Amino acid sequence: MSDRADRAAGLAVEHVDGERYVVRGGRAPHLVDLADPIRCDCKDYEFHPAIECKHILAVHRFCGNGHSGTAPAPSATASPARNPRFALYTAPELDELRDPVWTLHGILPHGGLTVLYGPPAGGKSFVALDWSLSISTGRAWLGHATQWGITIFVAAEGGRGLKVRRDAWCEAQGVPVADLHAAHFVLEPVNLMQSDDVTALLEDVRHGIPGRPSLFVFDTLAGCMTGGDENDTRDMSTFVDACRHITLTTGAGVLVLHHMSKDGRWERGSIALRGGADVMFKLTNEGSVLTLENDKQRDAQLAPTRRLRLQPRGASCVVEPDEGQPLPDGLSRFERKALDALKSVSVNGGGVSHADWKEASELVGGTWQRTRAALMRRGYVDKDARLYKLMAAGELALVPGTK
Repeated sequence: MSDRADRAAGLAVEHVDGERYVVRGGRAPHLVDLADPIRCDCKDYEFHPAIECKHILAVHRFCGNGHSGTAPAPSATASPARNPRFALYTAPELDELRDPVWTLHGILPHGGLTVLYGPPAGGKSFVALDWSLSISTGRAWLGHATQWGITIFVAAEGGRGLKVRRDAWCEAQGVPVADLHAAHFVLEPVNLMQSDDVTALLEDVRHGIPGRPSLFVFDTLAGCMTGGDENDTRDMSTFVDACRHITLTTGAGVLVLHHMSKDGRWERGSIALRGGADVMFKLTNEGSVLTLENDKQRDAQLAPTRRLRLQPRGASCVVEPDEGQPLPDGLSRFERKALDALKSVSVNGGGVSHADWKEASELVGGTWQRTRAALMRRGYVDKDARLYKLMAAGELALVPGTK
């Protein structure tokens, strides 16, 4: 504690707004948000979230809340402090930026914009609700780990079917409806073309839920774009800007459901949507089989294609993996070696330390680091605290015959 406190004493802190601060003095500036569950963007906090890093300690010192005394009063001749509008990074400082954080691993990035598009009545709402309820209960989705959080589902095209879909999901998962206290719904359109509607939504959420949201779902783009033309670049850019405003204001991710173009190849409307999105998923429906294909990832490798089906349950349906789903993309020689090693040293599905996994894999240096990172990005391996676990998708990738 004293060592970290000593290092914190040499850092400069600038207040941004609310409970957000910029901490400078190291190799790179870092953002600390005391109101966010992910309080600092440095690697020390990522790997040791239970221990306050030097940047958080520096903010405590700056605020004068008992850690290291109060910040010294500015001298009468000192120039007034300037709050920077933009953070400037040198090329070496980029190494201190943390890897992408996932609300739903490999699918929904924390604080990112994701688009799920497909034909009308093609299962998009079922998949989005499944993702949303999995996050709000902290349950993995088909082998993809989730980070528990509060969700806001905007059913702009009517919410009459939500009750039976919720009941079907709860029955399939064995979750009492009363346990869905982190799942919230808006049963009317929110016009993201109007800043007043966006502001009203954020204010209602801020005053109406006990905590900060992790995910907003807008079902659908057309229902939340009243008065706008989705084929017009300027209108679509306004829509994307509204989504970005929500992510920057709340720290939550945004998931937008959208329709497919007539030729069935891409999403409908202006390319500005694809340009502004961090992640894009295409959902197609052939008979009873749904194919979920990831065709854009801004900061990670593409997720494996999944085949799903809507299984009748009660008065509605639930999303399940299809028995004939294709195997994930092929593993490299090093990836297969690392997965085999993790499986061999795991006991009853438990976690494995970084050192034990690395030793068992016999990989070293950059090869080990790149391989480990690739397996985590693809959702084959998840990290819980300091332990690594082989996920269901990773088990599937090891099945003989994987191409």
